[in-house]
Amino acid sequence: GRVPPGAHVHYAGDGVILPGLIDCHVHLAGIHEPTEPSMMLSMLRASPELFTMWAARDARVTLEAGFTTVRECGARP
Repeated sequence: GRVPPGAHVHYAGDGVILPGLIDCHVHLAGIHEPTEPSMMLSMLRASPELFTMWAARDARVTLEAGFTTVRECGARP
């Protein structure tokens, strides 16, 4: 197709340029400790500091997967 006048063209070689992805339903810090029998128990027993570290870890993994916008749907207060 024709490129409109004044448009910015970015060449990626053999790669693909993709805008940031959006996930409208995530639960950050959803991975439980292996010593706990369930995810819910581990989330309830975890300190706020530990829970925050889990959420930060999951946010990084999500960002590295290409998601730039997420909506958290049910985290611990």
